[in-house]
Amino acid sequence: MFSFFRQTFCQWARSGTRTGAQAPPVRRLECEALEDRTLLSLSGTALLVNSTTLHPQNQPAVATSPIGRSVVVWTENKTSTDRDIKAQLYDFAGHKVGKELTITGTRNNEYNPVVAMDGKGNFVVVWTIDFYASDKDLWGARFRSDGTRIGSPFEVAWSPHAEYDPSIAMAGNGAFVVSYTQVFSGSDTDVYARLFRADNTLVRTITLSDSTRPEGQTSVAMTPDGRFDVAYNDKDNIVLQRFNKYGTRLATEVIANSSRLERAPDVAMDNNGNAVVAWQVSSGTDWNIQARRVSSTGTLGSVLNLAATAALETAPSVALDPTDGKFVLAYQADTSSTKSVKVTEVSASNSIVRTSLFGTGVTDTSVCVNANHSYLVVASSIGRTTLDADGGVFAKLGQL
Repeated sequence: MFSFFRQTFCQWARSGTRTGAQAPPVRRLECEALEDRTLLSLSGTALLVNSTTLHPQNQPAVATSPIGRSVVVWTENKTSTDRDIKAQLYDFAGHKVGKELTITGTRNNEYNPVVAMDGKGNFVVVWTIDFYASDKDLWGARFRSDGTRIGSPFEVAWSPHAEYDPSIAMAGNGAFVVSYTQVFSGSDTDVYARLFRADNTLVRTITLSDSTRPEGQTSVAMTPDGRFDVAYNDKDNIVLQRFNKYGTRLATEVIANSSRLERAPDVAMDNNGNAVVAWQVSSGTDWNIQARRVSSTGTLGSVLNLAATAALETAPSVALDPTDGKFVLAYQADTSSTKSVKVTEVSASNSIVRTSLFGTGVTDTSVCVNANHSYLVVASSIGRTTLDADGGVFAKLGQL
């Protein structure tokens, strides 16, 4: 339901920023004048998300609620050892709500944020913090829908081992689950999930897999009624575990276990508990993107080949429409000379509707879709842009 006036849209395009490492200048992001209309697919104008442009901004993540409010979080890189977490709220039509938020701004090294929203637009942000040397922990903070903080930051996962690479999902009532990787020793990494009530009290810790194999790269999704799925990489295969709202394991599904390398899974769920899992798979010479549907009862659909060009297609982020079975996939599509982000829209019958270019000179993509069938894609620029001298975070709007 995106309808925009020309003047407002141009103001958005001038109001954001992006981040990234130093790189040659990328193509100027220009304001596109649009007639009042409903967007049929990805918009042509990238909107600058961050307002502060003093430091590089990267590692964006995005979440939305059924009422249409969205939030983008990202890392602000002050120095290599002092990084902070920022956020920006958006309304159902893609307008910024309020000012840029500081989620955490201590002198510690805080980075790699993830975010989830409940049915009222309240949200939780979780990030990684360097406790010391190789010991990383996960912390979180809760916020109301207007961006005001609820209580103090809280510990999500901590131990003498390193916990990192979090993923988060939230139920309609505010309960949430965080999945993550923990280093057991050397190259032996394990995967866990923690289920929390809406007031961030811990319900239970779930061991997803703690074998001697390397497990990691978790991704979690949750239905409004609290059921959740967790996908992860199990020694270069993709596994999905399904849970009821109490955190009881229902089943373990092997999503992909071919002789090829399968990595970086991302999972999304609809209101009925159906899921889509996307991942990157090695073709022998490059990487491609595949996906697979999983019904609420665990029935596996066929493997879908969604991106298989000569480019390196990696790091998928998938969002499933809450009600109609359509989904959208954002991913990295790199050649030897260009880094790009592309967005593919898929019908309920698994046909590719269209693939759009988000932009070149961008990375770190994330996507969400709300009950109005509208989606928001974010990515960070690689180095300088005309809107942010050292790189920032950008967003585009779309309609399934």
